[in-house]
Amino acid sequence: MRNRSRVTLLCAAAAAGVSVCAVQTARASGPEQFLSGNDFAIAIDAIPNYYIDNPGAGFNMYPGGEPPVGATDGSVDSKYLNFGRQGGGLIANVGSPSTIQSFQLFTANDSPGRDPVQYVLLGTNAPIVSADRSNGLGETWTVIQQGTMTPPTTGGPDPLNPSRKAPYTPINLTNSIAYNAYKLYFPQIAGPVAGQNSMQISEVQFYAGTNATGSTILNPVTDVRGIDNPQAESSYNTGEGPRTGLDQNPNTKYLNLLNGASGSDNNHGAGLIDTPRRGPSIVHAFSITTANDSPTRDPTGYIIYGTNDAIVSTEHGDGNGGENWTQIATGTLALTDTRLVQGAQIPITNSTAYNSYKIVFTGTKGSSNMQVGDISFIGDLTGQTEWITNASQNWLNGQNWFGPTPNGVGDTARFLDKSTSAHTVLADSPVTVGTLRMENNATYLLTGAGNLTMQVSTGAASINVSGATHEINLPLTIASNTTVNVAAGATLKISDPVTINPGNTVTQTGAGSVVYESSVNVSGGAGLAMQSVPQMNSLSLGDNAGATLSFSGGRQALHIQSLAVHPNATVDVKTNGMVIGGAAQAGSVTQIGSLIASAYAGGTWTGKGITSSTAAADASGAHKTGVGYGEASALGLTSFMGQSVEPGAVVVRHTYIGDANLDGTVDTLDFNSLAGNFGGTGKVWTQSDFNYDGVVDTLDFNGLASNFGQRLQAVDGVGGLVPEPGTASVLAGAGALMLARRRRCGRRS
Repeated sequence: MRNRSRVTLLCAAAAAGVSVCAVQTARASGPEQFLSGNDFAIAIDAIPNYYIDNPGAGFNMYPGGEPPVGATDGSVDSKYLNFGRQGGGLIANVGSPSTIQSFQLFTANDSPGRDPVQYVLLGTNAPIVSADRSNGLGETWTVIQQGTMTPPTTGGPDPLNPSRKAPYTPINLTNSIAYNAYKLYFPQIAGPVAGQNSMQISEVQFYAGTNATGSTILNPVTDVRGIDNPQAESSYNTGEGPRTGLDQNPNTKYLNLLNGASGSDNNHGAGLIDTPRRGPSIVHAFSITTANDSPTRDPTGYIIYGTNDAIVSTEHGDGNGGENWTQIATGTLALTDTRLVQGAQIPITNSTAYNSYKIVFTGTKGSSNMQVGDISFIGDLTGQTEWITNASQNWLNGQNWFGPTPNGVGDTARFLDKSTSAHTVLADSPVTVGTLRMENNATYLLTGAGNLTMQVSTGAASINVSGATHEINLPLTIASNTTVNVAAGATLKISDPVTINPGNTVTQTGAGSVVYESSVNVSGGAGLAMQSVPQMNSLSLGDNAGATLSFSGGRQALHIQSLAVHPNATVDVKTNGMVIGGAAQAGSVTQIGSLIASAYAGGTWTGKGITSSTAAADASGAHKTGVGYGEASALGLTSFMGQSVEPGAVVVRHTYIGDANLDGTVDTLDFNSLAGNFGGTGKVWTQSDFNYDGVVDTLDFNGLASNFGQRLQAVDGVGGLVPEPGTASVLAGAGALMLARRRRCGRRS
């Protein structure tokens, strides 16, 4: 039966984090919100931006006391600081041609996070028209060399702070062209970038020789101009990255610090690239939830792209690393200044499934930084549905599934190899699927306050089990014909009531076992075919319903606590048997006998009740079989056909007519039983009433005599035995004596 404590424990375990119980709601298959904090996501700045110098507003690319010439004055005690941060650099208009072969930097006096770690060096012979404090794009430039550089940790004049005012390892260049001017900028600083507002160096020098040798090119009077090369300026603080803008929790947020100097960047392009862990999707709408503070950071415009290429763009880049992106939607946003509010869904006209999305925010309400509490995408998941969470979680929480959440007629729920240990899947609302696959060496337990329905619109539903013992601890309704396939070595435990709706049939295949730990109700006109069912709590068959014991691997018995059969229903044991009830089933032997007598139908086995299609096939043969029954206690049984037997249980089996003690053989023990009961009334099979009329007479004797010496193959592996010579005449004589005895007894009465 259902273990409610599992539900309680699962919810309690989740109380410390985002609830796994409160978020689930019942739904039919259809559009879902599919972004999550578990997605692959990287921050980007997709629109190249640079520091726009505006002294009148108090925004300067560099402080007056830390100008570009501070890097060419020959002194490490001065410095050049650029608020453009990543992309900051300088143009050196040296005035005459020079062919530089190396250059060298020195770190500034403080803040190691501002040290450059990448460089781009360019040359030109065009007149320099780019102004100081500009983007440096006024000329045509040729790239000489670009690469990475490692800030020094030693070499500075202060032994207590040796990395400051220290020389970098010289950068040697492959260059044979003389240029009149050079541009050097730094695409990346040591960072973390989110904690820095600028780039700085104390010195830079260009050399005519390698390894910082030969004549120097720069001097204190060189025309040096500060620039900020346009590029991505993405960064974020720890705990405020793109995933926290996708986790559907408005109390977290994604904050992209486009530039550390407030108000310095008017070109916005902060955003993210997301690859949903739930697979390909067709997005139909999206919404934005405002973050906790600073409405000026709210985005005011958007562009959404999709791609099915592998993502090669890198974190904090411009999001154009080589993928082919298709624009899906663009527009403006009008988010409320009220904090932690989800905006209205914005529809998207789109019919293409994409694996990844790029979201670019083209402006804010005023801040150089951009933030959102959550981004939600609503659409159709198109991947093959599979449970992907290696934990105990909720069925109806879509983030636990790759592809659409399975909950609809014909849907498929796959519980495959993503779990590495036993896990509970909780369904507190009704769930409907057409196919249920529980195929893992680790156990899955389906439980909760809801229920499970198997239903398809065409064909048959199916439950496939392999690898371990898996359990359905939900009320199970069979609303379509359903095949239950359990592989060898596996077991399916069904622990809550099963209802097979009218007109539908459950058929078991495979060499594994199905254990029904609760009741099974086979409605009118429905059917249940059991192939390997060692036990069942109870079985109820409605009008015109049927159950078949088609056990594989030899003759077996179904152990069942209670059996209720409508007068117009049928239980076909075929070559198998049953152990029914126990001490609580008083009078059941009479009820079972009546059901078997109804099915006997004068020896044709065509009636309703407890029957055997094998006995029906034998009805015209020389050695007839039937369905024997009796109280286990009358036979002194403690086990029967591999099943344990409780006191008061009734045992039933297909066997030869005449097998009174139900051991599968017709022999002298059975003859003695018949002799002892001959002429009696109100008898049952184990008292030698083999034609179910309650009387032990010559009809029963003839049935026994025709099978005397016969043995069921499954008893000892041999075929039917041929009686020894003279046995038939002895039985004939014994029959005549019993008949005479009956007549004398009749005259006395």
